[in-house]
Amino acid sequence: PFTASELCTVAVVAEEELCPGRGTTALIRDRSDLSGQSVRLSPKASVWRMLKGRAPPSHPPVRCIDVSDTGTYRSRSQSAPRIQPLSCSDIATWYLERRLPVIDLASRTWERARAEVLPPGYGPSVCLRRLVDARRIRRLTRGVYQVIDPVRDTPTIAVADALFADVEHYVTTDAALAFHRAIDQPVVEIVVVAAGSRRPVRVGTTRVRRVALRPEAFLAADAYLTSLDGFRLTVAAREQAVVDALGEPSWMTHLTLLPEVLAALDDDDLARVADGALRRSTAAAQRLGFLLDEAQRPAPATLARLRPRSTVRLDPRVKSGTFSTRWRVYG
Repeated sequence: PFTASELCTVAVVAEEELCPGRGTTALIRDRSDLSGQSVRLSPKASVWRMLKGRAPPSHPPVRCIDVSDTGTYRSRSQSAPRIQPLSCSDIATWYLERRLPVIDLASRTWERARAEVLPPGYGPSVCLRRLVDARRIRRLTRGVYQVIDPVRDTPTIAVADALFADVEHYVTTDAALAFHRAIDQPVVEIVVVAAGSRRPVRVGTTRVRRVALRPEAFLAADAYLTSLDGFRLTVAAREQAVVDALGEPSWMTHLTLLPEVLAALDDDDLARVADGALRRSTAAAQRLGFLLDEAQRPAPATLARLRPRSTVRLDPRVKSGTFSTRWRVYG
């Protein structure tokens, strides 16, 4: 049943001349988005409830409905035309059927969903609030909601990816390495390289953070479109995720696991990481050399020729550590 506050126009009267012989009665306007619904109202109510603030017409089209013991009113009119019910729940279903885990009111997808599912003139805020109350969707931030799959949990990385569906982007570092099964630690922060701006969003216990990359570096990034449990996902290749972590250590939570990741790479993959690190920055190449020593892997030829002059930190968040004279890195 829908509550009175959820309806656009509800009338409740106790006037015998309108519905003689029925006692306390409820009258509801014959609207396509209200008729045929079960409506919870107070049997004592005797005022027009109009959420949009318009004055009621003097002779509104009404149908008499009886008061049940539970305070639920149902239409008793047999001559009224059959009207389609409200379709708020169809919004969540529409997204799930298309494997879209996020409703973003500023996105092109929402405009399409609203045109196909939401009745004309029906305010989305009422519909979305009802879906939140029914636990069909979960609010993430202003104007952004996660669609809850009643059958199985949606992968957090898929939700994070969908937050940036309208812009070029890719998921990198910890989340990408976990996707490639290169690390097995819990991912507490998902880093997404994307254009534009968006504040960090929390999806359950995981923080989703947008970061920026120089346009030329973004175009050169090795990322690809794939899927996870049917959801679209644009993710960095394993080697690209390592390069991003080397170039921007603050993008990776489990930076100490990089030696294990590097140890598992074959020579060709390692050569690609070295080339990517050298293109990114000298500091990224220095960090790679330091970590290869820790992983007991020889440096590829392109990296071995590097003779750095500046000193860098393996992780700028850590102020102490051993110093490598070969790579001039504090680790």
